Amino acid sequence: MRRTLALSFLLLFVLLGCGGGEKKQEVVTAEPTPEDIRAEAQKIRQIIQRGKTASTPQDFQQLNQQYQQAVSTFRQKYGSTPMASQELQSIANELVNAAQAKFDLGKYGAAVGSCDAALLADPSSFRAVELKNRAQEELNKPKVRLKGFINMGETRELYAILEVNYPATRRKDTVNVRKGHVFGDENNFRLKRIIAPQQGVIINDTKTGKEQTLLLRP
Repeated sequence: MRRTLALSFLLLFVLLGCGGGEKKQEVVTAEPTPEDIRAEAQKIRQIIQRGKTASTPQDFQQLNQQYQQAVSTFRQKYGSTPMASQELQSIANELVNAAQAKFDLGKYGAAVGSCDAALLADPSSFRAVELKNRAQEELNKPKVRLKGFINMGETRELYAILEVNYPATRRKDTVNVRKGHVFGDENNFRLKRIIAPQQGVIINDTKTGKEQTLLLRP
């Protein structure tokens, strides 16, 4: 009887004590240091730097994928810390500054690309949104190409043969325009002057007044 009772107590001890389950180990995650965050941010900047020397569409595509992955990894690791947010905002500002330089050179497609990259780093960047919209407007503006000249009418007045390309709709129109007249779907342009002897024309944007010289291609 006593032996049976002792065995019962031993079994109860085993079930409720050290033998009742495995003790879980606590995993302690170290807080990221400023050096860690800066090093990871530098990886993103290195990808951006390589983009300045990329020359083929394949290169740009590969770098774009690397950039997206690097930003995603950075945000997963450190996105909740104030310093990480500041680093991403700083990267976005650097990209917007680069986009502005491209915009000023008339490289509107490249400016849109840099703004998209900036918004990936900082979706709340007002500068990136504003500049991207301006660049997209420029891309959608009608483009004019001088195709030649023709004398028309009883007076044989000289007309410029102009091709107007509308990127938004991918439509092309060819129009004959004389000096001083407006053309385009919304009277976008005015033929200001013909460069003698039939070498080119000067047109101006009727909304902004900006002038553009078009030379006849050989």
